[in-house]
This record gives sequence, structure tokens and C-alpha cells, in this order.
Amino acid sequence: MREDDSYTVEEFNERRSQVDNKITAEKITLNETRIDQLDVEAVLSFAIQFIKDLSRQWFDLPQQLRPRFQKLIFPEGISYDREKGFGTAKLGTIYEATELLAHKKYPLVEQGGIEPPSKKRLNK
Repeated sequence: MREDDSYTVEEFNERRSQVDNKITAEKITLNETRIDQLDVEAVLSFAIQFIKDLSRQWFDLPQQLRPRFQKLIFPEGISYDREKGFGTAKLGTIYEATELLAHKKYPLVEQGGIEPPSKKRLNK
């Protein structure tokens, strides 16, 4: 088959069918990628909402699952001393990761603050 307009109608239709199949396959792949991306975004959104309202999640759980849920949040439990009261509990892995991210510096705002530079210069 040559692409210099020297092939028959049957060859043209065969070639067109091949190209159409390739286009369809690429569209399917692209749609699957978008679906996967949307699923990740939905899962992330759900996880953030879940973590923000743990007390509600705990109350919604059946009684027999609450100890396991508490173990996820406080893997070593909550310490209590009659004289000192409650101690600082070690939080679960998800909170350790959140804490690390909270202290990370992001380059979204200049370190000097958000006021205009002219005010800073005037105050110095």
C-alpha cells in the first residue's frame, strides 16, 4: 500500500479502518487515564473529609469496631495518671504524615509577609 493516491478503494477503506481503530484505542486509553485521575481525586477528597471529622466517624461505627478504630488513631493508647491526668498520646501514622506536611514551607507566599514592600521599608 502506498500513500501517493495510487491505491484502490478497498485498500483505502482498509487503511482508513486501521487508522480509525488506532484513534479509537487512543481515545479509550485517554478516557481511562482521566477516570483514574478522577478516582484519585475523589479518594483524596473523601480521606481529607474523613480525617477532619473523626468523632463523627467513631460514633457511626458499630460498637465492636470502635476499639480497632481507636487503635488506628492512638496506636499506643492514651496514658492516664491519677496525679498528672491524661498524657500526650502518640498519634497514628496518618497524623504523623499530616504533621510533617504542616511544617513544610511552601513557596506560595513570600517569607517576608503579605504587606506591601513599601510598608516594610518605611518601618525600618
